[in-house]
Formats: sequence, structure tokens, C-alpha cells
Amino acid sequence: MYTQTTRESLLSFYASGAIAGTISVMVSHPADTVKVKLQCSSEKLRASTICKSIWRKSGIRGFFSGAAAPIFFRAPITAWLFTSHEMIKPRVECLGLNKDFTNFSCGAFAGLSLLPIIVPVELFKCKSQSSTSGTYSIRKDFLKTMKTQGPRGIYKGALPTFLREVPGSGLLFMSKDKLERIFRVDQEQSHSRLILKKILAGGMAGLIAWCGSIPLDTVKSIIQTSPKHRTIPEVTTELYRAGGIATLYKGLVPQCFRIFPGNASLLLTYEVFKNYLN
Repeated sequence: MYTQTTRESLLSFYASGAIAGTISVMVSHPADTVKVKLQCSSEKLRASTICKSIWRKSGIRGFFSGAAAPIFFRAPITAWLFTSHEMIKPRVECLGLNKDFTNFSCGAFAGLSLLPIIVPVELFKCKSQSSTSGTYSIRKDFLKTMKTQGPRGIYKGALPTFLREVPGSGLLFMSKDKLERIFRVDQEQSHSRLILKKILAGGMAGLIAWCGSIPLDTVKSIIQTSPKHRTIPEVTTELYRAGGIATLYKGLVPQCFRIFPGNASLLLTYEVFKNYLN
């Protein structure tokens, strides 16, 4: 039998996830902007070159280009991610399956439930970040896309997003729990060391979850920012021919700078607020 989830618990999960998601975006978005520009560039550029270019053109505001969509939507996205994970987990745990498999499957199902929201958010975020005109408007582009292409247009890149998000979410929750057991977090007596271990576990879990997803993330960014219809095999083959396997990992350095602090702040903030609200 699983423990019945109360309405008060659901509210605490949702509120904690919303706060954690907002903080995570603010921490990680500048590196994400650099990552998308590297992925969508046809030239071989360095992250430092992209940073200097952004700073010269727009200053600090340039690093937060496209942040409106993820900040506005990240709160409900992460709120639902954690809430659905908390709802699914006790139901799977009662089956008596392997702990790692339980954590992976719960995270994967939670990631799957996000797709209707996260695909349009990723689409307009990437288009804003890759824009060179400086006058891009998410609102205008959304209305234009809906008018010309309908709902199908705002779900461009749904398949690579699915292939990235579902296993990635599963690995995130599984790795975090595994690393916390390795670090013996539940036996830690020092508050400062406890926080440090949780930061390390959250950041490393994010790196583990994303390292296998970076090629798909690169393909997704190109598909979503291309003016014409592109397929996964077409883009993957084109990238491989252009520079081998390394081309699929364009944006790896800024991605790591985004992933570690982003996931560490996300998971730690969620736990802190969940425990406080409960």
C-alpha cells in the first residue's frame, strides 16, 4: 500500500518546485544563451568569443536573452515535474522493485508529463537566443506561428525534446539519490557538510543526466531554429560530416557551467522549501 498524498503536501511540492525552478533559471540562463549560440552557429567559435560578442552588443542583458519564456514557464514546469514525481514515487515503490530502477522510472514518467509545456517553451527560447536582429519578440512570433502553422508549429522539435527529456529526467532523479547514498548524506551531522554534499550530489546528477543528452540537445536546437523542416537523421548526419562526433557536442563547456549550478540550485532549493513548508 502507498501513502495517500494530502492536498497540503501537493501544494508544498508545487510551491517548492515553482520557487526552485525560478532560481535555477536565473542561475543557469547566461550559460544557456552561450550554449545555444554555439550550437546554432555554422562557424567553429569558442565560448569566450561568444561571450565577448554578447557583451559588446548588449551587455549583461544579452546573456538573459530569451529568459522571459523560461522564467515565466519554468515555475509551473518544475512545479509539475516535482509534484508528479512525488505522486508517482510511492505508487512505484510499493511494487518492491530495485531502488535505482524505481527512481529512474519515476523521473522518466515525470519528464514525460512535462512535454506538452516544455516543447513550446524550448522552441521560443532557442529562437530568441539565436536571433541576431535584437528585435525578436516571443509574443509576436508565437501569434505568427499559431496563425500560419497552428498548434503543430509550436511543437516543432517535439521528438528530440522527448528523447532528451524523458531519459534525462530519469537519470537526474536516479543519480541524485544514488550519489546521496554514496556520500552518506543521511548520516551527516555537520550542517555545512550536509549542504555541500547535497550541492555536489545535485550538480553531479545534472552532469550525468545531461552528458548523454547533449547531442540530442544540439540537434533539437538546430531543428527548432531552422526556418525549414528538418529531421533528426538529417541534422545528425550533417553535423557529423561537418566535424565528426565533436560537432554533436558543440556548447559542451557552457553546458557544463549551466548544468552543475543550475541542477544543484534546483534540487537543493526544492528540498529546503519542501521541508520548510511541510
